[in-house]
Amino acid sequence: MAHTGRLRYDAPPHLPPIGAAPILEYYELERKRVDAEHQLKAPTDNRGVVDIFKTVRLALSLVDEEYVWPRDQAEPDVHHFVWERDWYHPRHFNGSQIPRDYRDKISFHKGYLPRQLHDFIHAVIAPPPVPDFSVMEARLRDYEIVKALFESARGAVTAVRRPGKISGVPVSLETGEVLLDDEILMQIMQNFNRYFENTKSGFEPGNDFVIDPAIIEKSPEIVATELGKIAASNSVNLMPLIYGKRRRFKTAA
Repeated sequence: MAHTGRLRYDAPPHLPPIGAAPILEYYELERKRVDAEHQLKAPTDNRGVVDIFKTVRLALSLVDEEYVWPRDQAEPDVHHFVWERDWYHPRHFNGSQIPRDYRDKISFHKGYLPRQLHDFIHAVIAPPPVPDFSVMEARLRDYEIVKALFESARGAVTAVRRPGKISGVPVSLETGEVLLDDEILMQIMQNFNRYFENTKSGFEPGNDFVIDPAIIEKSPEIVATELGKIAASNSVNLMPLIYGKRRRFKTAA
């Protein structure tokens, strides 16, 4: 049963008004959710892996498109699209950390959102069911491979372009010049490049996060640039999806 009739406001202060989001007519104060009958399912693929972009679009479709999501915080909020957190606790999986890492480490399972939209998603969309353990294990492995390949490519690029940024390499405080002779510096570059080549051995076609498997045949610069879109951030920036031309940023006064 919806409890909104007992409220002294059109909707809970942390959510859009009911006039903009009619589904909140079914909001239950005690559960802080709409009732189960009206709560929507989180979009997933045929393996049960949540689609964060479709989830956001689903939430936005429930709100008047003229509504402007307030941005009261200096930084966007990070929403875990793989929730509830406790469902992925190691105690449910014989102590395995894989489900927790699947939830917390993969950047495509998290996204930057305005806080109000974060709360709205929790209120109107049910958490996606936990995928099979084998699905979580395989997806986490694919992500960790991409992450390692990105880090090794970035290291190889840094060794060539900015060796002074490498930990342990002495640099002049006055000029920023690297205080190593050319032979040692060349050895360092070769070591980083060798590490990059070695990480390629763990990559296999069909990786969940790489569209073009030929990426590993390209230079460290290209690999770092392309895989950086996947592995350089801990969460996906969803703000451009939310704030289009009609959803401009609004900062609280």
